Amino acid sequence: MKIHILSITVVILFSCVLMTMPAGAFTGNHQTKQCNGQCGDCAKQTEGDDVVFTSADLEGLFSEYAVWPPESITDEEKEILRNVVVVFETTKGVIRMKMFPDEAPIHSANFVKLAMDGYFDGIVFHRVITGFVSQGGDPTGTGEGGPDYTLPAEISLPHMDGSIGAARTGDDVNPERRSSGSQFYFCHTTEGTSRLDGKYTVFGEIVSGQDVNLSLNVTYTREGPIEGAVPDKIIRAWVEIAQPGELLPRL
Repeated sequence: MKIHILSITVVILFSCVLMTMPAGAFTGNHQTKQCNGQCGDCAKQTEGDDVVFTSADLEGLFSEYAVWPPESITDEEKEILRNVVVVFETTKGVIRMKMFPDEAPIHSANFVKLAMDGYFDGIVFHRVITGFVSQGGDPTGTGEGGPDYTLPAEISLPHMDGSIGAARTGDDVNPERRSSGSQFYFCHTTEGTSRLDGKYTVFGEIVSGQDVNLSLNVTYTREGPIEGAVPDKIIRAWVEIAQPGELLPRL
């Protein structure tokens, strides 16, 4: 059964630093340092009363969970998630995203972990509908794939242009509205996606690259898939500490 989000008439639906990645970027599985954060490389720096996070804070993030996804994450992990960006290099350009760990902690942690693990690398945006969404995260590219788990609904935030939501199966087979373990969508416009409010989990937002989102090759119309359409893809994904001022709230 396809994992989807609803259109008007169609069922839409992260121990090493890679040499090719920017400084501070992490991908792949990491092991927790034995210094317990006390060495010079790992200790958090401070500026006045504010904690300044560094790439060392990403090492070993989520590595101690025996079962994934967890039922909850720690306050420290939430604080780290508030200070990171997930970066997608796509065939059309770079998209940078912030997470909302206060409103959607499990979805935020899962998205970051998948990016660090390299899960999204090479995955296409299999369903892109003009004025609606760009959907991806399925390794099969069919709308039916993903990991062998789902995520509990964390529905609270509205859909806006650039919002990141989690795709899911329909209410008829999924009354708890649990989300796909990996499939996500980028909203094109507020007007085009507001009807999804209260039905799907929003867990992040594009902070730069919304123009890239809107330029992704369209693969669907309201009538269905476009025959011969070539989807754009995520070339690689990584996680890094946000740049100063990058995570300011929207006006």
